[in-house]
Amino acid sequence: MILLCELLLAVPKLQMNVDWSGLIAMQTENIRNGINKVGLPDLMIAQNAIQSNAKLFSIDRHFELMKDIHHFEMFKPSEK
Repeated sequence: MILLCELLLAVPKLQMNVDWSGLIAMQTENIRNGINKVGLPDLMIAQNAIQSNAKLFSIDRHFELMKDIHHFEMFKPSEK
């Protein structure tokens, strides 16, 4: 258990900055492209990945659907 905690603490953390008008624009674009029911936390995570130019690691299907529309990268487990 201690090793897992140490590994999680070693993951780089990014400052969260919320651009509310940007979130509205993202959700509007999602709906236009048939991507429905994306929650506010997912939008905030995607927005911050874009702002920080960071790859997003998730198995949530919403991110996979949004990545090409909003132009962010997903981390693939096979990458180093």
